[in-house]
Amino acid sequence: MKGFKTFAKGIGGAVLRSGDGSAESSVEVLLQRIGDGVLAEDRQEALADLRDLMSNNAPAKLAVGAHGLPLLCTVVKEERQDIEMLRGALECLTIVIGPPSQAESAGKGPHPAAINAELFSRGKDNVEMLLGLLEDEPAGISDFYVRYHTIQLLTSLAAVSSFRIQEAILAAPMGVVHLMDMMMDMEALRNEVLLLLIGLTHSNQSIQQIAAFEGAFERLLNIVRGEGAADGGIVVQDCLEMMNNLLRGNAKNQLLFREMGHLSSLPGLLRTQANIQKPLARQKVANLLAALDTVYLLLAPITTPAGHQSKDGVPQQQPDKAGTQITLLKAGCLDALLQLVGASSVVLRSQALRCIWQLVEGNHACQQHLLEGSAPSFQGIATSALQVVLRIVLHGRDMRERIGALKVLQAFCIANKEGQQALTSTITASLSKPQQTGQDTSFGMELMHSLVDTTPGALQVSGRAARVLSYLLADNDQSKEMLLPYLADTDSTPGLLSQVLQVMSAAITGAGLAAVMLGACLSGQSQAGQDAKILDAIKAQIGVGQYLAAIQMLKQTPEFVAGANGLQVPRHVPQSSSSLGAEAGEADEYSAQPPESPSHPLDENPFDHQSTQLILVVEQQTRQQVLGKQAGSIPNGTALSSQAADIANVKLQQAETLIQHLQRELHELKVSSTADASNDKDSPAGNALRDGGTDSAVQLAAALDESSLAKNQAASLQKTVQQLTGGPLVSSSILTICVQRWLYR
Repeated sequence: MKGFKTFAKGIGGAVLRSGDGSAESSVEVLLQRIGDGVLAEDRQEALADLRDLMSNNAPAKLAVGAHGLPLLCTVVKEERQDIEMLRGALECLTIVIGPPSQAESAGKGPHPAAINAELFSRGKDNVEMLLGLLEDEPAGISDFYVRYHTIQLLTSLAAVSSFRIQEAILAAPMGVVHLMDMMMDMEALRNEVLLLLIGLTHSNQSIQQIAAFEGAFERLLNIVRGEGAADGGIVVQDCLEMMNNLLRGNAKNQLLFREMGHLSSLPGLLRTQANIQKPLARQKVANLLAALDTVYLLLAPITTPAGHQSKDGVPQQQPDKAGTQITLLKAGCLDALLQLVGASSVVLRSQALRCIWQLVEGNHACQQHLLEGSAPSFQGIATSALQVVLRIVLHGRDMRERIGALKVLQAFCIANKEGQQALTSTITASLSKPQQTGQDTSFGMELMHSLVDTTPGALQVSGRAARVLSYLLADNDQSKEMLLPYLADTDSTPGLLSQVLQVMSAAITGAGLAAVMLGACLSGQSQAGQDAKILDAIKAQIGVGQYLAAIQMLKQTPEFVAGANGLQVPRHVPQSSSSLGAEAGEADEYSAQPPESPSHPLDENPFDHQSTQLILVVEQQTRQQVLGKQAGSIPNGTALSSQAADIANVKLQQAETLIQHLQRELHELKVSSTADASNDKDSPAGNALRDGGTDSAVQLAAALDESSLAKNQAASLQKTVQQLTGGPLVSSSILTICVQRWLYR
């Protein structure tokens, strides 16, 4: 104890030397009364005065930490028969080590909690002393306030010095067991024990396993049901948070959870009496998010927590994921998750979609149930579940929910040829029969409408639709064959070919990739006569010269160049990301969180090195096909004039040369404009100013005039290039429709 006193005075005294001297003197007087007092009433009164003095008083707390911790610990150890003294000493220790008040946090100087907690935890047997108070009588103390303040003190210590407290609790006989037993005590003590156990189980697998084998899951679920599940208060959130601590990264506890039959309890945690399509209370959202985390932890690969990483660092796959999926499906978990897809909270929708993705991945029964299931749409009408998911992919406001919905559709299509064909059949139905006024839309109608939408700003939606279509066609020849007959026009409906040509003739930003798509039709293994029809349509509607120029301009876009060189073009980031998840009137603290870092190709440069090389191959073969067929014969047998073909080729080459020259000059002028307009020391204007010669003013004026002229020329050339090519050709995921998955085989 003497060594501890010396250590405490050394640290605390160093802090106090720059603090409030009056607080230190007052603390010393009160500590002397507590230690040297004769009458019990006088010592109890001194403890009460010390407690009041430390209220919102950081210097007093530092003084008690420096001089009074050993004395207070002695009172706790030796005054156990005097309950009033014991209560007072524990209350003082709780204030000394507890978190700072709002007034203290706003003030300057060091916060005493961390310093005092470190001092207390270094004291020999201090934590064991507190755990001893929680044991059953006669070893422990049964007084409510003694146990209450003891638990609060342990919780504060765990928040500041978790490793020391965890080690001390593991070293104490039956330490975790006693804490688990207190979950059955009266409500106030139970709630405090929950907070303590949340801190202890956050990162210690040994405590996690002891708690789980002591019946933690059953006790926690009983409390959750008794508190009203998702409609309950913060106690529900605390219970679910502790349960997630026990499951996260702990394969043994997850196996125990399944074997004890608790999977069937999860759907009940995802249901609420409130209307989820209206703004939910903050606590309901927090409870539902915690329950969704539980479902996700039991389905997703097990990520080993920090400090216990596996040798290869690869997450461990769930040992019986298929069994977990079937059990959750039978219990109604998928239906409960689909209801949450229609929630007003964007973060709830995002988390629900992540769980659905893991639930249906690789499981045919879950995929079939998803195909047949329904979910509330944004209008509150029950709609096909996959159609609701598609709408989120195409029109979702937040990146998190769009990526989650895209993962659901991808998981549905993996190893599910029947499901792919079922969704593809809705596309063929929409192509064969035009939509009537008032008719309900289908999955295929909405997908095709978004795919060929030429309205301003629709390119991103078209790219997302293209990605979905690629999933429907991936590794499924039957789905491809179902769509191939609809390439050409029929008497009643325009085919896919005409719609793609409309995309090119509309001069939208995806013209280059639409040209690549048509080139894939020409250079691939198309059906007999299809290539001639495609070439005729190209010549009739847009012209061969403009068609090949569109591909050439695509190759000169920054995205394509970066992809060809293996680089990444930075994407534009919205000015405010918090508005993506904010919803009017919604008391949801999570909606202000920024979106996750994008990992999906739709939110990055869609041109990687492989796709750019594929486009170059398609371009080369397309030129051979177009120029060869143009110089040959057309389907009706009429021969083309070789002179006309030569003239067309010359015009094409001239146009390509002009475009390349304009693009190169435009790039040089932009660079020159940026460099000459700056006053950097290495620029001509900067050198003129630095040298201080007689011609400096003239040189500076000339440099500025040249910079202004370069800007005007750059703007003029930019307009000329746009007129020649139909706009700045930026990348679009329309490429994925046919080039990677369908026509180019």
